[in-house]
Amino acid sequence: MVKKLTPDEIKKITHGIPRTRYPWALETYYSRRIRTLVSGWHSIAKDFITRLINPQVKGGSQILTDDNDDHSDDIAAAIAILIAAINNSDSDAFLEAV
Repeated sequence: MVKKLTPDEIKKITHGIPRTRYPWALETYYSRRIRTLVSGWHSIAKDFITRLINPQVKGGSQILTDDNDDHSDDIAAAIAILIAAINNSDSDAFLEAV
């Protein structure tokens, strides 16, 4: 899935910084990329929760039972859809670049 970097690729990424120096720029770069990924996943999760799960729940912890239907299957299905949406949200090229 992820291949090991070659010495030329390492030199390109680190811009030739000696091993004795800490690569702050590289850390900042990775931090921004990870923050982008996480914020994208957060927005997807927030949207799915608002549209699919919140209508099934009242008061934060009680599942609606006004029509004597069991909504736990609906919530489990919504969570499965949410997980699939997050897994398919980013392209393989973007994740490989990170």
